[in-house]
Formats: sequence, structure tokens, C-alpha cells
Amino acid sequence: MNGQSVTAPSERFSATTAYAVVVANAQGSVTSGSAAITVVLPVPPVITTPPVAQTVTEGGEARLAVTATGPALTYAWRKEGVALPGATAAQLELRNVQLSQAGAYSVTITNSAGSVESPAVRLTVNRAANPGRLVNLSVRTPLAVADE
Repeated sequence: MNGQSVTAPSERFSATTAYAVVVANAQGSVTSGSAAITVVLPVPPVITTPPVAQTVTEGGEARLAVTATGPALTYAWRKEGVALPGATAAQLELRNVQLSQAGAYSVTITNSAGSVESPAVRLTVNRAANPGRLVNLSVRTPLAVADE
């Protein structure tokens, strides 16, 4: 590369080794100049903080989050192993949570070097307290005035 250098992005593994060639015959030997060969490998994703199980009340909000390292990460959340359409961020936010949303959630994180799946965590949804029915028990009865 004629004295040029290439810098690998920090999110990749890089190893450089210098090589030289020695040519020898009966007349003697000659050693070439040094040439560097660099091998760059992308780094697969690594989960640094996995999602945590949560318990919420029906109608409340739940937020599952994952933290990972690696270049160009993509996320795919699953519930009970089934992909959740549109759930492609590091956080999964669920609003107005219903009982049917309880279950085991996991996320697969992918880049060009591979993928990693988080352990499944449980989202528990408790039934909202039933406030009961409001019943109007008032009775409209005229008050009698006693004669004096």
C-alpha cells in the first residue's frame, strides 16, 4: 500500500503482523522491505444487560429493555417464541397492558458477525382491582314536619 495505513473501526477485531521475504541463492541473500498484513473481523453482538422480568397491573405500562455491544445492531422481540411485528428497538414498550399479553419475552440481537438471543423473561399481568358497581341508594322521601 506504499506507506498508506488503514484504521479499522473500534467495533471490529483487528490484528496486524509484519512480514518480510528473504531470497537466497549461492551468491547470497536479499531481504525485502517489511509489509504489514491486517486481518479485520467483525465482532458479534454481546448482551451486557439482559431484559428483566416485570409484573404490571392490567391497563398499566411495561417496558422491557436490553443493552448490547457491537456494530450495526438490529433487534427482534418475541413473545413465547413468536416474532412481534414492529418490535425492532432495544426497548419494548407496552401500553394499556392486557391479561393476554402476559408471557415469556425474549429478544434476538443481530449484526453481520452473528446473533445472540436473550434469556426469556416473564411479564406477569395482574387483574385490575374491580372497584365494583356504584349504586345510588339514596331515596327521595319528603320530610314530614311535625305539628307543634
